[in-house]
Amino acid sequence: AGRAVLQPLKRAIEAVQKHRGLTRALLTGDGAAAFKVREARAQVDEAFAALAEAEAPHAAALGLAGALEPMQAAWKDLAGAGTKYVTRENFRLHTDLVAALLAHGRAIGLGSGLTLDPEAASYFAGDLLVQRLLPLTETMGVLRASAAAALARGSADPDDAAEILSYAGQIRPALWQMRESALRAAAAAPEAMQAKVAATEAAATTVLAEVDQVLAGASGMKPGEFFAFATKPIDAALAVYDESDALLGSLLEARAARVRSELAWHLGTGLAAMLAVSWLFAGAWLAIARSVGEMREAADRIAGGDLGTQVRVASRDELRDVGECFDRAVGAFRAALVQIAGEA
Repeated sequence: AGRAVLQPLKRAIEAVQKHRGLTRALLTGDGAAAFKVREARAQVDEAFAALAEAEAPHAAALGLAGALEPMQAAWKDLAGAGTKYVTRENFRLHTDLVAALLAHGRAIGLGSGLTLDPEAASYFAGDLLVQRLLPLTETMGVLRASAAAALARGSADPDDAAEILSYAGQIRPALWQMRESALRAAAAAPEAMQAKVAATEAAATTVLAEVDQVLAGASGMKPGEFFAFATKPIDAALAVYDESDALLGSLLEARAARVRSELAWHLGTGLAAMLAVSWLFAGAWLAIARSVGEMREAADRIAGGDLGTQVRVASRDELRDVGECFDRAVGAFRAALVQIAGEA
């Protein structure tokens, strides 16, 4: 259930981040972003609709009933306001919405058990999906929007510069944490994961170098050009996300197959044991029935006057002892009759 909801959540976060960056560029003077903002707004609408549809069947099981509604309402208000909010307020509202979606992702991870998995590989794959990659894309998304806005204004004011430096400083530790979790998740077959992680690190490094140029006023990029350029490490991180999701799916399926195999083995051995016990009980019952039948036949013959009859019990248990006691009693009775006949 967790994986089924996290994929549309990822798309919703990605769409809100994109809308935030384009809106900020528009508000800071990049008129060319107007059409892209409308296009991004439609993408956010579609992403929220898909997220709500995917989450609905699992919300109660995940403990998230009604949790998405405040985020949907926040987006509706933000989209309805358009560009009426001033730049910083608009940016803050977008960022608050992304933060709420990230918290929602952590709740999905806990509710589904993805971030509590007892096996190392699947734990780190879930950790990548919930704790590492989506927050990393948010840090890079804020940096993208802030630097593009600075380019649209022509320079970064002190507040913008401080914000840009703050987010740029968070990226390298986040990349390291991503690498650690990714390599532990894919320890059995790391090649594909390593390639995607390396691509993310390389793309992020080039963006950080260009951000330094933006802060120095030496970047030759236009705002839209920088926005597309700074989207590359985000796309690369999302490729790591998809790789991690596929890896987690294969790990969980392998575990399910192993559990099914073990269950089948236990059921088979249990059935074999039941059949063996049933066979033993059937054998015991047949032996008892045969011995009782032999004693009944002997009793009928003795009752008919055949005092020479002996009970022949083939079993070697208590019923044979009963048969031998029966024979001794008949023998004693026969001896008493002989004695009486002799005295007469």
